[in-house]
Amino acid sequence: MKKFLIVFMAVIMVVMTGCSANMIAAANQEREADAARYQSEYAKTVNKLEMSESNFKNYRRVSFYNVRLGEIVFACEGYCHVQIDRDGDVEIVVKVGEGEFLRHYLGQKQDITYFSEQLKPSKNIDNFRYKIVWNPNNWIPVFDSDL
Repeated sequence: MKKFLIVFMAVIMVVMTGCSANMIAAANQEREADAARYQSEYAKTVNKLEMSESNFKNYRRVSFYNVRLGEIVFACEGYCHVQIDRDGDVEIVVKVGEGEFLRHYLGQKQDITYFSEQLKPSKNIDNFRYKIVWNPNNWIPVFDSDL
């Protein structure tokens, strides 16, 4: 009888463990499916945005900021694509006409960082107009009045 009880208890434990393991596995599988669904929506969205940017359909402003001085050094605005080339320089390609493009390179320094933001162009802007703005403080010399 003791052997029977021990075998019976062992069988019940195995069955209960198997049921709970199956329930846990099913819950994990459902959670992973939800995560994959959300990741695929995210991946689709990012892919659409990247394709749109690569085809010059996004109006962007790219600003270079000197963190030591606390000021914007350079800003470019228009239908442009931004990427880092092999040398670590920032490459900005701007669409200036149908089938016409300009490429700008900007070297990165330790004190300078950049950010790119997607904007909506105003309705009165020409499709291929772009602008570059330099901070005038970087070009105007400072004179010493004691001379």
